[in-house]
This record gives sequence, structure tokens and C-alpha cells, in this order.
Amino acid sequence: MCKIIAIANRKGGVGKTTTTLNLGHALALQGKQVLLVDFDPQTNLSMNMGFEAMYPFKATIHDAILDMLEEKPLSLGDYILTGSDLDLMPGTSNLVASERNLINEVGSDHILAEILTPAKQTYDYILIDTSVSSGALCTNALAAADGVIIPISPEMWATEGMPDLLSDMAKIKKRINPSIKVAGIARTMVDERLVVSKLTKEHLWENFADKHTIFSIGIPKSASFSKAAVARESIFQYEPTSKGALAYSALAKELITMEV
Repeated sequence: MCKIIAIANRKGGVGKTTTTLNLGHALALQGKQVLLVDFDPQTNLSMNMGFEAMYPFKATIHDAILDMLEEKPLSLGDYILTGSDLDLMPGTSNLVASERNLINEVGSDHILAEILTPAKQTYDYILIDTSVSSGALCTNALAAADGVIIPISPEMWATEGMPDLLSDMAKIKKRINPSIKVAGIARTMVDERLVVSKLTKEHLWENFADKHTIFSIGIPKSASFSKAAVARESIFQYEPTSKGALAYSALAKELITMEV
């Protein structure tokens, strides 16, 4: 059964795109069929996967939204780029225009869910890389998702974006998508030697562990992630035996065992 997971946080710079790409690759290495959806106008996921060499893409998630709004027949394969391990529904900066179109469309909250419905027959996991904004794009991502992974990086105000996100999720659960839940909180950019990493971990366990799953593994802070991004590769392609790759493998295994 396919699981749609949104990777979301109202705070930027917490490793959303890094988590989407590397968790997706880790799931693929576990034998899962995985589709990544670049639903952020910054399109960092598409670039990190090396697909910018193909830009402009023949079709993107933006084009799928336009076709859906115009009630044109969709052939999902037209909007998907096939990779050796992962498939991608690429993003584009035109998603900013998509958001405006969605705002003005009656009943548009389910557009992304409708687009992805045929893909659920092919994939085990669909991971959506979201933007930090709380607009129509994020609403669509949460309306389509079975679960949400919230990446948290260790810093002074690490969880400041969580109340707004959790509030939005509660409203969407009540009004649009009753099955959505927090799949887990993932600690990213962790350096256990630093006090701030320890304090962030303690804060999460004290304030959120009673209501939400916190993944047991912390993703280590490593220059390898930046180098992999420059190389347009996942950590598994760039340095498969690194601590970062091992951590995302453990995160994927933990996710697979959960009832999202």
C-alpha cells in the first residue's frame, strides 16, 4: 500500500530537501518503489538530483496542476522523470503561479491528491518536498499526505515553526484530510558534541514525545551532504559508507516499520 509522506517545516534551513532526497534513496535501497515530488518553487530537489541539465523540463508538477484545473486528461508519466533508483516529478519556479491559480479555484485543496492518485498504483512511497510557506501549495501537500515528517535542526529556535505547522495539520485533519498525522520528527544536522544538539534533543523529548514519534536516529552534521549536493548526487551515490548514509538507512528502516 502506497504511503504519501510530506517533508515539512515552517522554518527554512532544516534539511527538508536533503531529507526528501536521501530518505527516498534509502527507501529505494530497501527495495521500495519511490517517487519524489518537488513541490517547492525553489526547485532545490530537482537541482540536487541533477535534473537541471534537462531544464526546461517537458512537463512539471506545475503543468500537471494547470492541466488538472483545466480538466484536461492526465497521463501521469508525462510529468515524471525516471531515474536509475528514484523517479521525480520535477518542480519549477512557476509553482508560484500555481499557488495563485489554486487560491482562485473552488475546491482546489485536493488537486495534488488527485494528481498523485494514479501513482499510488506504482509506488510504495511518495515523498513531497514542501516549501516553508503556509499557502495553497502547503495545504495541497498536507491534504494529499498520509503522514508528515518534520525535520528539526539543532539551534536556539529549532522548534519555532512547529506550532504553526501542527495547527495547520489539525485544521486540515478536521476539514480536509482526516487520515493525516505526524509520521515522525527527524533530528537533522546533529553534532552530539555540541551543547545545542543535546539541548534540542532534550527539548523535543520533553515537549513533543508524549504526542508525536521522534525518530531514534539523528542525522549527523556532515560536509559530505553539501559535497553530494554540489555533485548532484544523494549521499548514497556520493559516499555510500558515510555516517550520513548509514543514518538515513536507519531512518528509512524505522519508517518502514511504522504504521503511517
